[in-house]
Amino acid sequence: MNRFVVIVDDTGSLPAEAEDLLGAADVDALAFRPERHVRWTDPTGRLHYAGWERGVDPGADTDHRGLVAWAGTPRPASGVWLADRRLVDLVRDELDRPGRSPGSPFADAHAVVRLRPDGTGEMATDPVGLHPLYTAEIDGRTVVGDRADLVAAVWSRLAGRPATKSLTGGAWMAFLGYHVGDVTGFDEVTVLPHDTHLEIGNGRVDAVAAPTV
Repeated sequence: MNRFVVIVDDTGSLPAEAEDLLGAADVDALAFRPERHVRWTDPTGRLHYAGWERGVDPGADTDHRGLVAWAGTPRPASGVWLADRRLVDLVRDELDRPGRSPGSPFADAHAVVRLRPDGTGEMATDPVGLHPLYTAEIDGRTVVGDRADLVAAVWSRLAGRPATKSLTGGAWMAFLGYHVGDVTGFDEVTVLPHDTHLEIGNGRVDAVAAPTV
């Protein structure tokens, strides 16, 4: 299990409160006690990742090429992966494949992250939105994560005030159990449409619609 949040920061400097949350081994917004904590920042100071993991398999990996992370269970959309390679290498190779179409190249419920040392990257969810991504913006910064309450917790540290709970979004989730439109349980946080591909660069996040089949 992996829960993560990414901050794309056009200012190049995060408030100390946000740094403290990203660097914490555990946070209140998680529904489990983490066994591993991954914190990564690119050399430009514009991309920040924090992930909290539990279980046998890691959900993030970093090396000189940057960071690859995922939540859920990414599987090949066609064919099978050979068992003689690490899952992280298989995921990284697929995300870096030249000429790949926008959107996630994987099947099953998942969200994937690819961040590079040059300040570029991408994020994507499964085509039917079984593992959605949530986002919020504040003062030239964009927060994206795979839990609405985690995104709200980061947003509140960036804004210097608590996120506002949404009565409408909370009621929809309580009675229906799924999102209606882009509303969540917080006014400042929205859920991204399924099969949305996010391109990251120059301190910006741009949503690119995946091609329909």
